[in-house]
Amino acid sequence: MTPDGSANMEAILRPGSSAAEGQILLFLGLLGLGLLAMAVWTAVQKLLQWHRNNRSPRLTLSAAVTDKRTREYRSRYLDSVTCYVTFATEDGLEREMEVDPLLYETLRTGEQGMLTLQGTRFLGFERM
Repeated sequence: MTPDGSANMEAILRPGSSAAEGQILLFLGLLGLGLLAMAVWTAVQKLLQWHRNNRSPRLTLSAAVTDKRTREYRSRYLDSVTCYVTFATEDGLEREMEVDPLLYETLRTGEQGMLTLQGTRFLGFERM
C-alpha cells in the first residue's frame, strides 16, 4: 500500500512479489485440479463401459466387413497404431470395432462371416 492507501500495482505485478506468486500458485492449482478431474472422469467412463460390456450378452451375428481404418499416434517416445474394422450385420446396423492389428491385416472389405461381440467389445470374427 502506498501512503495514500492505494495499492502499488508495480509491487503486485512484480515477479517474486507475494501477490504474483499467489496468483500463479492459484492458477497452477486450478489447472492441476482440472487435469485431475478430467483423468478421473475418463477412468470412470471407461470403468462404466467395461461394466456394461460384462453385463451384456455375447452375440454372434452374421456380418460383412464394410470398411477398415487405422489411427496412428506418434510422439517423441511412443508410436502406436489402433486398428478399426466396420462390420455390417444382417439387421442393417454397422458397428465399428477395435481389432488386433494381426487380424486387421488379414481381413478384406466384403468378407462375410460370423461376428462375435459383447456390448461394444469385439470378441472375434470367423470367416464363412
